[in-house]
Amino acid sequence: MLGINPNCQETLPMNCNNTIAATLDLTQSIKNFEQTIAAQISLTDVCQWDGRTVLSLEQSIRKAALILAGQCMVLLHKLSQSKSAQITANKQTHGWRHPKSKGNGRVERQVLCVGNVVVTLRLPYVVERSNKLPGKCRKIRGQGFCPFLRWLCMV
Repeated sequence: MLGINPNCQETLPMNCNNTIAATLDLTQSIKNFEQTIAAQISLTDVCQWDGRTVLSLEQSIRKAALILAGQCMVLLHKLSQSKSAQITANKQTHGWRHPKSKGNGRVERQVLCVGNVVVTLRLPYVVERSNKLPGKCRKIRGQGFCPFLRWLCMV
């Protein structure tokens, strides 16, 4: 899985434990959030509460809020499907390409967002090709990349 790299130089390893698949449905994500915190914010058995109880409830609410924030990354999915975003990504990453780079279909990439929410994207992929063997199968000479992810510094 990939994460945002502020330096735009290398992939950041992300924790793959307890990840949550993106629903890509913001309305459903908000309903799930409301259901999750409804019990947390009800004032039942208040006479039994202490500082640990409040801290535990705060942590549960924060976790649910982070998951909701990650689910809001439906924006990332929509952006990845945008034709104008793809064109912009190609223009912005043109300088990183070798002159013999060619499009090589699409690949699936997973992006880990806030709250351990995983957004799966299907993106165009570019590789460097060798044309030295005419008539034979072209061989991949170098590692490829997804222009969209490189444009967003998520390589």
